[in-house]
Amino acid sequence: MSPPAWLAELPAVQTLRVMLVQNYLITTDVRGREVIRRREADTDGLPPARSRITSPYDTDTRWAAKGDDLFWNG
Repeated sequence: MSPPAWLAELPAVQTLRVMLVQNYLITTDVRGREVIRRREADTDGLPPARSRITSPYDTDTRWAAKGDDLFWNG
């Protein structure tokens, strides 16, 4: 049974999909099984910080930094 089409149009579901796609990959292992794994920035690539959603609760927040010691999400 497939989910109703209107479900995919909900903003919360769209945000969840974006969060999952930008943070996880579906790959195939040597046995041919699909495996979900976390994206690594240096090997798999991540979207630039200016376009990456950092919080599902507020989709306008972005990571920021000042120097080497101060990082925040806002």
